[in-house]
Amino acid sequence: MNIQSVITKYKLLLLSILAGVLLFISWPPNGITPLVFVAFIPILIIDQALLNRDRANSVLYFFYFIFLSFFIWNVLSTYWIAYSSITAAVTAILLNSLFMSIPWIFMHYARKKLPGKTSNFLIVFLWIGFEYLHLNWELSWPWLQLGNVFSTTTSWVQWYEYTGVLGGTAWVLLSNILIYNLLTLLKNHSSKVSQKTTSISLAVAVFLVPVLLSLSISNNYKEESSPVEVVIVQHGIDSYNQVGSMEDVINRMNQMTKLAGGKITNNTKFVISPEASIPITVWKNFPEKNTGVVLLRIFSQINNNVAWVSGGFVKRLYYAGEKAPYTAKKHEVDGEHIDLFNSAIMVQGYENIQFYYKSKLVPGSEKVPFYRYAKFLSPVVEKFGGFGGSYGFQRNRSVFTTKDSIKVAPIICYESVFGEYVADYVKNGAELLFILTNDGWWGNTSGHKQHFNYARLRAIETRRSIARSASTGISGFIDQKGNIIDSLGWMESGAIIQSINASNKITFYVRNGDYLGKLSIFISILIVLYVLTQKIIRR
Repeated sequence: MNIQSVITKYKLLLLSILAGVLLFISWPPNGITPLVFVAFIPILIIDQALLNRDRANSVLYFFYFIFLSFFIWNVLSTYWIAYSSITAAVTAILLNSLFMSIPWIFMHYARKKLPGKTSNFLIVFLWIGFEYLHLNWELSWPWLQLGNVFSTTTSWVQWYEYTGVLGGTAWVLLSNILIYNLLTLLKNHSSKVSQKTTSISLAVAVFLVPVLLSLSISNNYKEESSPVEVVIVQHGIDSYNQVGSMEDVINRMNQMTKLAGGKITNNTKFVISPEASIPITVWKNFPEKNTGVVLLRIFSQINNNVAWVSGGFVKRLYYAGEKAPYTAKKHEVDGEHIDLFNSAIMVQGYENIQFYYKSKLVPGSEKVPFYRYAKFLSPVVEKFGGFGGSYGFQRNRSVFTTKDSIKVAPIICYESVFGEYVADYVKNGAELLFILTNDGWWGNTSGHKQHFNYARLRAIETRRSIARSASTGISGFIDQKGNIIDSLGWMESGAIIQSINASNKITFYVRNGDYLGKLSIFISILIVLYVLTQKIIRR
């Protein structure tokens, strides 16, 4: 046995573990954010060490080490999924660790074929391309997008109104690469002083310039005064405590209306309550027969026609002969179809009820991935505690409009993690963002805190004020700079009121979406083609 080889493997193993731990320690809600700027350096060291050994199977070895890094990061940062479902947690952690490894594997392979020390910059495009794809497919799980790391240090990333979260991802990767290259130069005594000076300057600039730019944007950004008074209700009822009778339904609705009634004023325009807070399914075909809807309408009518935006499950009946979407389930007896939606509902005075159907569905718990083509997987998903089908959804982002023409975005739970998706509401006229969520499934863990802080990034990207209602917390108001104005903590039962400013301005990010992702996909394709071409030529 080669002792030196064993020692090297243990060193690389320790570096792999260190990378995963650093990524976790830097992550919200309690992370030391600056550590993210060096968290990938151990992986870059592993990459170079394996390249120097020039082994034919270095790609496989590299995969072992980086998969471990990402596995540690995923476990420590998203362990809380297990509070809802152990199967879901294991699946999400293993798959996400695998998906994260793919761009790094290709970078390592490409660097074996490409000349020059700067080829490690390839990972910037490959990783951003991966994040963009991961935002837009059936197994989407973007919780650990690198740009989310700044959700508790929003003063550093006010320029997200131009780049979105992918800009933060680029910042993290560029910083790691430049600091790694600097350390490599400093270690090499034959390096020229001018090279070291340039490298130091770049490493310092890549950190300071974005922060200084952010502070400048923040100092010059002023919200235009257009106040809208909103009451947020947080009922504080355990997510696993389901209603069992009509008396339970009425008691829960009365609790929410009582909480709202204790805060509402003559100037209040909206009351919002959490995802699924109407505790009995609403039939889209005849919503006025729903007890919860009736009670909300009565509350609105006796309180100056205040608009109440609430979460609830909605069923839509498609009669025999009527075209039904593939998510609807057929009743064999009469040929009718019924579709189920996780929905937002707005009730105001005598006006027609407005509906929005959640469309970014959580894989496993709200839909079978690729359900349209893989319905045969439904029994398997159900067996492991998932939802054996797919909730219905809608293609476009719709906004709720009040009698006095205030337009709001009804964003449901998981949807608030997707920047470009939320930007589409703003494109369609939303002046305020309302987030309705139920984070109680995960218990009092870091999950609900991460989710709340990610909403702060949506405020910056869109320059929209946010009102967020969560069943068990955290509910709160967020201004257009991503600052928390007021909040209700975990398992508090209460209501808060605030005047927040509406806006109709369109940011560069809202107008252009995740353009960095699209650009990175294009460049990544060019990289792949170039590497393949070089391989063919060398043959």
